[in-house]
Amino acid sequence: MYVEELQPGTDVEVVIKGTDKLPLHLNTKVTEREIDAKIKHFIFLEPCYHEEALINPNNLTGEVELNYIPAGEDSSRVECWKRINFKYLSDLKCYIVITNSMSRAVNRRQFYRVSIGCPAVVRVGENRKTYDCTVHDISLQGISITMGELEYDAVGIPMSVVFYEEATGTNFRISCLCVRACPVGRNLWRYGCQFTKTPPELASYVYRKQREEMAKRSGTEPRKPIITFNKNE
Repeated sequence: MYVEELQPGTDVEVVIKGTDKLPLHLNTKVTEREIDAKIKHFIFLEPCYHEEALINPNNLTGEVELNYIPAGEDSSRVECWKRINFKYLSDLKCYIVITNSMSRAVNRRQFYRVSIGCPAVVRVGENRKTYDCTVHDISLQGISITMGELEYDAVGIPMSVVFYEEATGTNFRISCLCVRACPVGRNLWRYGCQFTKTPPELASYVYRKQREEMAKRSGTEPRKPIITFNKNE
């Protein structure tokens, strides 16, 4: 399919890859804009923000791809456009994707979880109290935490997990939904959650942790990546 076949309101993912950066994942939607252009195969996307600053890709280098998960498909099968032209249009306040290529159906590898073991704080439900916990592991799809047993069944309840990474001095606040709970020891339970809203830099953090884990297994040290955000807008 061509990109212009994606209807307004469709959820898509833009992945920016670079030699000196880990992939940056932007989750956004197709939007409508009026434009007089000779180009044929293009779409507009809603802008993405980090801490109220626009994520502007115009000064970023590297390959960019667009992913779309068709309705009814599992999350590992996507329609993918590779090496797209991806820019921010300041006059229209949106991104534009240009590609003359048709998409290819690909099976995207499900990213494995990596152990973290760092202290965190979790708020369970809306306006409920917070608890100390430990981030057990994390992936691009979810997170699991270890803490004392709650007084009620948490499955189906939204959670907000906050933890700090010393390496970059970053505080992560992750919104998720509890999907399972099981005892793992005396007075300890593990709660598995799926992400519902995540900060843009989380994907970079997970990728880096995965690379560090792979480096440990292979006996090599990974190069430290850096991701920056353009805050011109």
